[in-house]
Amino acid sequence: MSIGSDKIKSRAEIDRIISWLVRMQPHYLIVNHPDMEFYRYKGFFNNPQLVSSGNRQFGMTLTFTCTSPFAYTFPQKKTVNISARTTFVFNNDSGDADYLFPKLEIRPLNTTQNFSIVNADDNNREFSFNFLSPFPNGDEIITVDNRLQIIQSNMGFSRQRFSQFNMNWFRLVRGKNTLQITGNGSLEIHYVFARRIGA
Repeated sequence: MSIGSDKIKSRAEIDRIISWLVRMQPHYLIVNHPDMEFYRYKGFFNNPQLVSSGNRQFGMTLTFTCTSPFAYTFPQKKTVNISARTTFVFNNDSGDADYLFPKLEIRPLNTTQNFSIVNADDNNREFSFNFLSPFPNGDEIITVDNRLQIIQSNMGFSRQRFSQFNMNWFRLVRGKNTLQITGNGSLEIHYVFARRIGA
């Protein structure tokens, strides 16, 4: 792709732009076009080349290399309030046939000693916590990154929730997921869908 400016850019400005675009970690590329407003691509910019007229720099051309065959939606979330055993249906319409591993934010009330999600459409696979002392106090937020397998509490290291977890990381099959949720509090499911774009 080519990027440019109506005004001449100095070498220092060009260097700052290249440093911002060409990085060691992949980033999202958002294409500002009506048929692409719901999607973004993940990858790397590389091979920057200056576009000049004489000694005047007006822009550059770069290559964007995707790290995935998919485009991705912007982050989405669903919130479920739980006061008793709750059934919640999640439709995973991702273009990727593999499991979807969303991030979870669990806010257990101070009456909650057990929290469980059973996915009836994944052979009744159960994700659960059996809370031990110190018990949730109603202000705790437990964040679970199921893809990276990381559990954190906003209360810090005083709440070691990993040892109270059954080690079945939460995942969603493609299509319908019937979730049986047990506990008291609220649950946020944060996710991004993969999308097949093009012919």
